[in-house]
Amino acid sequence: MTETAPSDVKDVLKKGLATYDIDVVDDVKVISSHEDKYKVEVPYDGELLFDNILSNYGTLLYNKEGEIDWKGVRSGKLVVTVDLDN
Repeated sequence: MTETAPSDVKDVLKKGLATYDIDVVDDVKVISSHEDKYKVEVPYDGELLFDNILSNYGTLLYNKEGEIDWKGVRSGKLVVTVDLDN
């Protein structure tokens, strides 16, 4: 069974994706993790504007809470890496 992401990872995702009017609509599932770095699958609702996402070298969010790197879109789900150490 796939592990559900910790709440601090979900919070970083929700805040970062809200910047682009994208809502997290279901449980965030962990694909892999190592220390404070999580690769997760994020079910979303909203329109992805690739120019906005890719104009900053693929980074959706960087602040003291974490960094989200855009990886791709798969069947209405984002696959992203969240690094809580940054």
